[in-house]
Amino acid sequence: EQEDEEEVWTWDVENCGPTVQVQGLGMTAVLKEDEERNAAPVVWETRDDDADEWMPMPPDVQEEVERKFRKGDLYNGSNFTIKKGAGSRPLYLWFEEGELNIRQNVIEGLNF
Repeated sequence: EQEDEEEVWTWDVENCGPTVQVQGLGMTAVLKEDEERNAAPVVWETRDDDADEWMPMPPDVQEEVERKFRKGDLYNGSNFTIKKGAGSRPLYLWFEEGELNIRQNVIEGLNF
């Protein structure tokens, strides 16, 4: 007869990649933050359909877009507003359903 017992197991620190941190005596595995991995900051850029050159978004917009991307909120709805620094107008981003095309590191169809 088999009893209903919870199995205890832990994450193996020696078999984790460099971006994983094991905590809680091996009971929890979490991704390290970018600062801990010494990763280069992400740069979000934009360009018009007919332009060849990519231009970086303003730093405060980049931070908010990256935050939404990491939380999984960037594609959660069809629009969102980014509040910029004091005295600046908020930035409104949107996309039409079915028009968003993501390939490698390029997102097409995101408008602002």
